[in-house]
Amino acid sequence: MGDKFDPKKLMGVTMLDAVNRANIFGAELMSHNPREVVVPVVGGHARVTILPLLSQVKPPCSFTQKEIEYLTVRMENGGIEVVKAKTGAAVKFEDACLKGLRGDANIVECAFVATHVTELPFFASKAEVMSHNPREVVVPVVGGHARVTILPLLSHVKLPCSFTQKEIDYLTDRMENGGIEVVKAKSGAVKFADACLKGLRGDASIVECTFVATHMTELPFFASKVRLGRCEVDEVYGLGPLNKYERMGLEKAKEELEGVLRKGLRGDANIVECAFVATHVTGLPFFASKVRLGRCGVDEVYGLGPLNEYERMGLEKTKKELEGVLRKVLALCRSKDS
Repeated sequence: MGDKFDPKKLMGVTMLDAVNRANIFGAELMSHNPREVVVPVVGGHARVTILPLLSQVKPPCSFTQKEIEYLTVRMENGGIEVVKAKTGAAVKFEDACLKGLRGDANIVECAFVATHVTELPFFASKAEVMSHNPREVVVPVVGGHARVTILPLLSHVKLPCSFTQKEIDYLTDRMENGGIEVVKAKSGAVKFADACLKGLRGDASIVECTFVATHMTELPFFASKVRLGRCEVDEVYGLGPLNKYERMGLEKAKEELEGVLRKGLRGDANIVECAFVATHVTGLPFFASKVRLGRCGVDEVYGLGPLNEYERMGLEKTKKELEGVLRKVLALCRSKDS
């Protein structure tokens, strides 16, 4: 499938962190509503690869060099603030743990631990129920990406483990609903999805920042401002005029991104992950499945494999929920093509 790669239909979402927090942090300093502020963010999606173009902020604003440096560093590392917001007392709890390691007495905190206080087993993640390192455990997840469309195949878990029906019910429910806090923290995903839907609808001048294949720099992929069209990117905009500080940041971003892209494009064999793809695995046109990744494409989509009774029931619920979502999206695309 690698020969069917269409760069106009591939977009990496950078709004989750980079763009969304750039607008928020910039608005704070400008004393504006974040909804009214647009900070173009190019480059990549993490740390030094994030390059906010503060010289092109809208509405226009003249930042001092000190403010530019403060905002750039904060935007590069803003994911840490998101984590703190999601976990609440994370810093306080970490401090308590360090005091315990140091040997301080009477350090008492509330925490989620293995206990027989209730009938529930210990659980902070599925890997902990199994008493394994999470890095060593793989649970194939098929179907979709939200709520009941998420179908974890616990009978296929590696390393193999026998769960009780109660554990299966609990784990499945937790996996289906575990993204609620993440979604709340990352509202940029909603904004980007809304922009894509407006493009599908045929709205004009929908411009967002996204990670795309482009010749803007010597790198094959780079986060850039693009104009969204119906089912693809209509135009990738140039970087525009950059000040000295941004030109320096661009070089650092490119250096960091080059290493990341080299790993992604080197063509390692047997890279298998779960992804939402066009497939005939079920009666639906799209379904999240295990796939083998090739260079710039999916080389193979695997079948679901043997399912137990609980998973077959979950599969039917997943298909029913996904069918409604896909019907709406595909109908929208067809109406615009006709």
